[in-house]
Amino acid sequence: MKTGKIAYVKIQLSRPYQYTLTVILLIFVWLNLGSCSSGSGSTGIGISSDNFSNHWVYKFRYLNGGVQGEFTAQSDSAQLIYSSNIEKGTIDFQLYNSKDSLLHTFSVKNTTDALKGIFIKGEQYRVKAIVRKAKGSFDFKME
Repeated sequence: MKTGKIAYVKIQLSRPYQYTLTVILLIFVWLNLGSCSSGSGSTGIGISSDNFSNHWVYKFRYLNGGVQGEFTAQSDSAQLIYSSNIEKGTIDFQLYNSKDSLLHTFSVKNTTDALKGIFIKGEQYRVKAIVRKAKGSFDFKME
């Protein structure tokens, strides 16, 4: 059995190059820590999201792909109130019931509105956002 020697090459960089490489590495790490995969094949930067108690808030500096929030109708007269503030890009929303049937599609830019008259008490619903290179925020609340 032959054993080989491992050769190491020592590279000596001058101070300015060391500082430059350190800064580049820190920027790379910072960008990757600020990046997030949001499911459904989406990517984003600067994402803040909460989805609890029939309230879904999503803020982002950059988002591309699909994300979703879930809601449960507390009454037959429930309504889904939504608002958005999109600075660039586009977002299309799709509302699905618990049987995964598409109930409604809509696009928003900077608006507030409500969907009502289509919810059944106790049923679960899902809003899917299809985002194309967007910056901004949106907010959904089922009451």
